[in-house]
Amino acid sequence: MKLVKITVDISCAYIGNPPVYRVYVDSELLTERTFTWDSQTQYIKEHIQVNLSPGVHWLTLEQVDETAVFTLSNMQVDGVASATKFYV
Repeated sequence: MKLVKITVDISCAYIGNPPVYRVYVDSELLTERTFTWDSQTQYIKEHIQVNLSPGVHWLTLEQVDETAVFTLSNMQVDGVASATKFYV
């Protein structure tokens, strides 16, 4: 197992009540948050630390509310640019 540091920017476009999202690595739920920030000007930078075995892994964002559109950007794994599918 290796301690892996993942960072990713999450932005969201929504109207009405702040939407809820969940972040997973593989099938493990790591966080559930309500996006309470201004959807036009702000984003959240998630900092995730997780122990992973060598191999292929996926970071997934699940939107709980159907009325929102979430965008992931600037993902890094251990300081290196990455896609949501990554290798350890």
